[in-house]
Amino acid sequence: MTNQKRMILFTNRNTERSIYLLVRDGETHLLDTEDSADEEGKEAIEFIMNLNHVVLRAAAGTKSADKAITDMEKLIVG
Repeated sequence: MTNQKRMILFTNRNTERSIYLLVRDGETHLLDTEDSADEEGKEAIEFIMNLNHVVLRAAAGTKSADKAITDMEKLIVG
């Protein structure tokens, strides 16, 4: 699975939990709203994930797509 990437957003509207899963070069990274101790932090993580999901979809097939994907990976992996 070298040089392969997959990003998936999971959102459970019943629990208000969102998870962004990044699989890159065989490693798995998560950005999870449950990682935040307070409600405001959870909302911030969910907002960032949803916004970036929209940006990535809108950028698909454009020159901006690689930059958008790289920025999202930095948010997930750190």
